[in-house]
Formats: sequence, structure tokens, C-alpha cells
Amino acid sequence: MKFGKILIQEVIRSVALGWIMLMALTLLYRGGILSSATLWLVLAIFVVVTFAGFTITRLVTGRDLMIHSAKGWSQLAAAINAILLIFVVVGVSLGQTESLFTYGIWPYVAAVGLAGLLSWLGYRTTSKHTK
Repeated sequence: MKFGKILIQEVIRSVALGWIMLMALTLLYRGGILSSATLWLVLAIFVVVTFAGFTITRLVTGRDLMIHSAKGWSQLAAAINAILLIFVVVGVSLGQTESLFTYGIWPYVAAVGLAGLLSWLGYRTTSKHTK
């Protein structure tokens, strides 16, 4: 695979993971634990480290880091739900209940449903089921 294509894919992956990290760190910012400068510094370090780590791993092994098994899809769904639960627990503990539940509990129910749908579709598209 071309080096430029690998770099573009890893930049996209790093930015996506950085966006997820930004959503989690905003709770700490709104709670008064992190300053704005610290938030952006931590986020920049996270994005650079994930970009470098994933790029080096991909260049050394020659394999794309993707989920290939039904077990991997179920582990991804479990990780998404655990991160969502931690996000809500930390937000409520920091007193951000009003901003977290502006629209009620339905966005969180939809997120759990989306994670379940994602894992089910991934499970159905694995090589075990495509025969």
C-alpha cells in the first residue's frame, strides 16, 4: 500500500479518536478541573501519540488495524457502552446533569441502540456469515 494513503487513513483515524477524546475532556473542562490550555495540550498530545503509534504499527506489521471477527465486533460494542456509561457517571458526578440530560435520556438510549446495531451488522458481515 502506498505510504501517502496510509498517512491519510491514519490522520483520519487519529482525528476521529481525538474527537471522542475531546467530548470526554469537555466534561472535565466544564467541571473546572482542566483549563482551556490544558485541555488542548492533552488533546494534541493524544492525537500525535495515536497517529504515531498507529502509523508505526501499520508500517511495521503491514496490516490494517481493523476488526475482522465476530468477537471483535462484540468487544467494540461493549467498549462503546462502557465509555458511554463512564461519560455519564463522570458528568453527573461533576454536576453537569442539566447539560447532559437536556433532551432526556433518549440520546443515550439511541447511542446504546446504535452500538448494538453496529455490532450486529459487523457480526453479520464477518466471514462466518457470508458463506
